[in-house]
Amino acid sequence: MTAALLYSHYWAMWLGAATAIVVAVVGWRSVDADRRRGAWKALGAMAVGVVLFVPWIPVMAYQSAHTGTPWGEVFRPATILVVTMTDFVGGGFGELQIMSYVLVVAITVAAFGTLRVRAGQQVVELSTAPRARIGAELSVFGLTMGIGWVTSVAASSTFASRYASVVAPLFVLCSAAGLAMVRTRRATAVLTALTCAALVLGTAVEIVSDRTQARVVADVIANEIADDEPSDAVVVTCPDQLAPATLRALENRGIDAEVLPFPRGDPRFVDWVDYEDRNSAADPVAFAESLLSALDDDTTVYAVVNTHYLTFEGKCEALLAALASDGATLENPVEGSGNNFFEGMSLWVRRPSS
Repeated sequence: MTAALLYSHYWAMWLGAATAIVVAVVGWRSVDADRRRGAWKALGAMAVGVVLFVPWIPVMAYQSAHTGTPWGEVFRPATILVVTMTDFVGGGFGELQIMSYVLVVAITVAAFGTLRVRAGQQVVELSTAPRARIGAELSVFGLTMGIGWVTSVAASSTFASRYASVVAPLFVLCSAAGLAMVRTRRATAVLTALTCAALVLGTAVEIVSDRTQARVVADVIANEIADDEPSDAVVVTCPDQLAPATLRALENRGIDAEVLPFPRGDPRFVDWVDYEDRNSAADPVAFAESLLSALDDDTTVYAVVNTHYLTFEGKCEALLAALASDGATLENPVEGSGNNFFEGMSLWVRRPSS
């Protein structure tokens, strides 16, 4: 299991380290001989899983040295925790964020609460000291997130909530433990129904929501080609991260236009190897001049642009300026919408010369 986790998700390293720490503490402090033996056996099994991962270490080292996450900035620990909790429930929608807060309260109750009988009724009493009820699960969760944050700071890497998927089962278990503290049948049914409804809603919203503005851009390009019937058209994307979504959206509309990513590459993929260095060395003016010199006079150039991507500071603006450096005019039929789309993009059109 350890090896399978490590091969499938690098953040499993932090999960494994956190689990090993907790298991080692259990093995060291437990007075029960069987419990101690079980802890040391578990650590031994994890060690075997690490050994099985050794053949992949050169690949991981290469990826660490040449790829990383140049597309994002380092997150603060509180930001990592908040983003993780809200995205586990359904993302940045207000109603679903409220449910994430409810589950955080449930986890807090499970961690600090104790069931007592008062006046013939069961009540939950909160204390200032954490209880052992979900101590191991919550410790592994917190240590995993903490180790992940420390390593991201040390490596100057960013964070995405999908990285925390390794602790999602622990989040579910801890939340369920808190909800189980409610002992009235009606309240349990209501809380369970609300939680399930929120999770289903969050899944449904993510499925039907467009993460990219590429379809909007492709619709405009498709309509223009159908109306004006230019003899040729080429689509430039800046940065290259916009190319895969743009290409798929155009293909879905039946448009067979050539898609050229800036600074270079296959439009179906994003090449992350030495990404920041390559983008820093890229010359948008030379790219535009080479493009225009290779095109016929009656070719329409569509430029799909987002000027807010890291490692492209000023590059896309310079590319647009270079496309108009010969006096050609650029039209802007689509404005980028970062508020409505995770991947916003604007569309600029350079018409054929008359």
